[in-house]
Amino acid sequence: MNILYLEQQPCIRALKYAIGLKKSDDYRLVFGYSGRTLTDLYGEGDELFDRWEHIDLNDNSLLELILSEKFDLIHSHNAPDFLTAKAIGLVNKYDINIPVIQDNHDVISMRQTLYSAHPDFNQKSALEAEYVANTFADAKINVTSGLGKYVQNKYAHFSGPEITFNNYVPQELIPYKFKEKLSARDHQLHLVYEGTIDPTSSGGHYDLLSIFSQIASQGIHIHIYTTRDVPNYNTLAKNNQFVHFHGKVSSRALLYEITQYDFGWAGFNTEKNKTHLDVVLANKVMEYIVAGLPVITLDHKTQKEFLKKTGLGITVNSIADLNETLEKVDIDLLNQKVMSVRENYTVEGNISHLIDFYRIVIDKNRHDKEKTFSRSRIKNILHTDLDYHFVPIEIL
Repeated sequence: MNILYLEQQPCIRALKYAIGLKKSDDYRLVFGYSGRTLTDLYGEGDELFDRWEHIDLNDNSLLELILSEKFDLIHSHNAPDFLTAKAIGLVNKYDINIPVIQDNHDVISMRQTLYSAHPDFNQKSALEAEYVANTFADAKINVTSGLGKYVQNKYAHFSGPEITFNNYVPQELIPYKFKEKLSARDHQLHLVYEGTIDPTSSGGHYDLLSIFSQIASQGIHIHIYTTRDVPNYNTLAKNNQFVHFHGKVSSRALLYEITQYDFGWAGFNTEKNKTHLDVVLANKVMEYIVAGLPVITLDHKTQKEFLKKTGLGITVNSIADLNETLEKVDIDLLNQKVMSVRENYTVEGNISHLIDFYRIVIDKNRHDKEKTFSRSRIKNILHTDLDYHFVPIEIL
């Protein structure tokens, strides 16, 4: 199977897919992108793809890429949705018989804060692209069922197949050696947060300074790992003995590193983006679990329901209740539960669902469209004006 991946900024989710697919069969994977490559951003990942092509939304490079090989399908990732929208426009305008799958990691219309603070980011165009991607794609993959329900309700004219595929973790990242628990030495609770932090006080869901301060005020340690420069959090750590800022650790080392803590923290700031947070099952939730850590979340609907169903963590309605809630938990029993099922949340253990979905989409496209693909005819229009009103000049 020959698959074209599209994403403005290639991300960890795409890397995880590639690991699962390459281990399953002889898949050819090509990546069209307009930002940085996986290796440039994360230190690895480029080697999983057979070809990388940098594309520009303002010229014919995406059309040329689509026509450069006989692709079985296009798997396009958001957010934003500009590349999905343009790919849909191209295959329909030029009768190219390749189905386009929209992969919803995030939905911009759910947010009250801007998706990007980049001065060239165009929110109106981003919302137009989201509409096109979620209405006219041939199929959709949603990162959680809650996000899928939101998109179904908002873009009700979509009628193609769709599945939920969570943010599973590659088997090779699961630690099988463990650090000594810090709590075994000092008899105090240690939580860890790994991932994105908003360096500004925006009220967005990654604005976590107040949350970390409230955790520390209860005599509970919070350890922070992030790739960003966040001076406010550094300052907090210097002035508070319960806040520990560790900065950046490579993805391969991180899951071993966090085995020394008692719980993984997955509670976010709901001041402005509660609707978005209610459909999130964050990457870090799965990563904590495969590292053997039970998860603590705030009252975020999807995460709360996941932890209740699986028994792999706890929900606190208010951070003020954290200490009292933890005192009632049998931590040893919770740890045993997590350790017994952590390998169920690997990419490799679930990739067959994605492969089956790919086949369904390809077969449906063949039966529904029966298009004739004339490469010579399409080559004659490679350099014509594309003229898509939903594709902005601004590029993230």
